[in-house]
Amino acid sequence: MVPALSGLIFDDKSGLCFVVGESIPFTGKATWHYANGQTMQETEFVDGKEHGQERWWYEDGARAGQCSYRDGLLDGPCLHWHPDGDTKELQVVYRGGRRDGVELVWFANGKEISSARFELGKQEGESKGWYEDGTTAWVSRWKDGQEDGPSAEFYRNGNKKSEREFKAGQMTGIEKHWFENGAKGWESTWKEDRREGVRVEWFDNGQKMTETIYRQGQRQGLSKGWYMDGNKAYEEIYQTDELMRGIYWDRNGTVQPPDAVPAGLLRRWVSGEIERFYMGATVEIILMAFGEPDTGGNGAWVYEKVMLGGLSQQ
Repeated sequence: MVPALSGLIFDDKSGLCFVVGESIPFTGKATWHYANGQTMQETEFVDGKEHGQERWWYEDGARAGQCSYRDGLLDGPCLHWHPDGDTKELQVVYRGGRRDGVELVWFANGKEISSARFELGKQEGESKGWYEDGTTAWVSRWKDGQEDGPSAEFYRNGNKKSEREFKAGQMTGIEKHWFENGAKGWESTWKEDRREGVRVEWFDNGQKMTETIYRQGQRQGLSKGWYMDGNKAYEEIYQTDELMRGIYWDRNGTVQPPDAVPAGLLRRWVSGEIERFYMGATVEIILMAFGEPDTGGNGAWVYEKVMLGGLSQQ
């Protein structure tokens, strides 16, 4: 038996353990100790790799965990205990370093925290989580190690907290959230793991709080916000997630002073970008992004000093 802290070293290059001063990989049992002399951990090695049983303890001597290794990889049952040394904290089986089978986790009161199934390292099927009192906290579904299918979270009172849909690890469809009292919190639509469409938030009294448009995961176009009493709070224009212009109201309905220079006149535009995003836009949106035109007539507005590719143009 070798006292590991004083006599055993790990060689990064070879990935093997050696006794200090020796060139042959270590075979035997290594031990670690607490300052009070109590054994902290025992690990068996063969030819420099963990192979056999590994056990560890809390400082007061209560058992903390045990697992098995084969040729340096976790292989077989792995158990963890809470500090009392009797109540299980975790139980799972490894095959060749990968979880294989059902992984169970428990609270200190003996109630389950979570249950998940693995097949050679990949999470599969339904996984569930619970609160300390045994009520469901969340449910998710997995395929080939990725979330796939409906997923939901719940409050302690049993009301649904959120629901999402996944496909091959990517969010898709409508994501919904609720307040604990059951009132809607917010909704958002996803496509290939990016927000797409309108995201809406509500106050817990049912009054709409915000409304934001997303295109390929970025804010785009007109976003609106309201106070809890329903009065307007703001209207903002976004261009590929960049705030171009905003109008803001205080709680009394008074419009706040605008920015000195509209963001549309500060941004460096790429050729064709303005036409793509603002062709056919409403007068309100154009004014919010670029401000009042410098000149106008015959159905056209002219803005001077618009930055196109870093150059000031009309």
